[in-house]
Amino acid sequence: MTTNPPAKETSGTSSSGRLSFFRQSGWMVIATVAGGMFMTVVHTVAAHKMESNEYSAFYSLLRFFVWLGIPAAGLQNVFAQQTAAALTAEKVHALAGTTRTILRLMFILWLVIAAFIVIAHRDILAVLKISNPAALWFAIVVGLTTFWVPILKGILQGKHHFAGFGWMQIIDGVLRFSVVAVLLIFFGGQAASGMAACVFSQLATLSLGFWLTKDIWTGEGTKIKWGPWLSRVIPLTFGLGAVLFMTATDALFVQKTFSSESRQFYMGANLTGFAIMMFVSPIAMVMFPRVVRSKAKSETTDAMMLTFLLTAAVGIMAALACTVMPTLPLRIIYAGSPKMLAAAPLVPWFAFALLPLTLSNVLITNLLAHERYKVVPFAVAIAVGYLVTLFALSDRLLQMPEQMQAFSMVVKLLGLFSLALMVVCAWFTWGTSRR
Repeated sequence: MTTNPPAKETSGTSSSGRLSFFRQSGWMVIATVAGGMFMTVVHTVAAHKMESNEYSAFYSLLRFFVWLGIPAAGLQNVFAQQTAAALTAEKVHALAGTTRTILRLMFILWLVIAAFIVIAHRDILAVLKISNPAALWFAIVVGLTTFWVPILKGILQGKHHFAGFGWMQIIDGVLRFSVVAVLLIFFGGQAASGMAACVFSQLATLSLGFWLTKDIWTGEGTKIKWGPWLSRVIPLTFGLGAVLFMTATDALFVQKTFSSESRQFYMGANLTGFAIMMFVSPIAMVMFPRVVRSKAKSETTDAMMLTFLLTAAVGIMAALACTVMPTLPLRIIYAGSPKMLAAAPLVPWFAFALLPLTLSNVLITNLLAHERYKVVPFAVAIAVGYLVTLFALSDRLLQMPEQMQAFSMVVKLLGLFSLALMVVCAWFTWGTSRR
């Protein structure tokens, strides 16, 4: 079976190229908002039906798999890069062989990690304060989809098949909400029901992804060339992984460090900031393959600047709205749980703390698409410094008279290190170019 190379794209600097960019970005935002809306409503039901400790555990497990998805983040972008650059039959055959090989290797890696989780499950349950082990067993299954789904999304992203990419987002959100609502309303189950819903929705998403990319992974393939492939995937993994690491670390730190039920308010405010980041991040997904394709064809594109300006504009407006009306996102997300309005003081801080992190994602994605990897060690150093700082201040945070004050300091630290990351990425984007 043979596979045709992806269709050619119009240069990003032409008027038709810009129109295509805005159209694709618009679809991605709509699809992500639709899928994200249903995923957010999951928390409406969960916070209302779950006990406070169970909801905190459920939210922490979701953030835990953001951590676990760090290797997969690199995979999504390296497959988007390889697919976007597959302009000849030879490169398409190399893509097919690489896809099958990496799918197998990620399955083996999942088996190893799953075995480790099973062996150390008592310690993991204690650290994340999970009362029902079933939640962790369901989470293990989610781990496999966490490794496989990004590979398939990366292929769709590289092919500019944003409709298929978007439908994967929508189906994941719709099914997750539907199943968690049924399980919690009729069967209970607390955090375990939430993770069971994630398993169901992720397996459906995975099936759709396999079907949409079958022309690639079933095509005639050649052996993977490990040297060039690893030279791309390693910096992509660490560079984008630094952003993901900072996105999820604070929630896991709060879940581990604080024992009172008030940590659910931190999770609630965290979700509002994360929702803003999820709303604007699809624009960068459109940008990445366009930059790679333009580089492969020795063309110029203004996709990065368009992405940066759009992301900044939307992010600033959302952050200002959260500052003026901090209870509004909480009323929308947690309509059935008025107690969550206590998280309102943290909402503006989260909105502004995650804004530079979102812009950092745009800049570092552009740098990696251009294979400018010198930024990666600095990004990793900032992420590690953030983690070290959090644990260095843990005793001081616990000694604060009011826990909301401690939560506020955690958010401010996130904002400070996010700003540092954005400054470093901006320097490597514009400062070194001028030099």
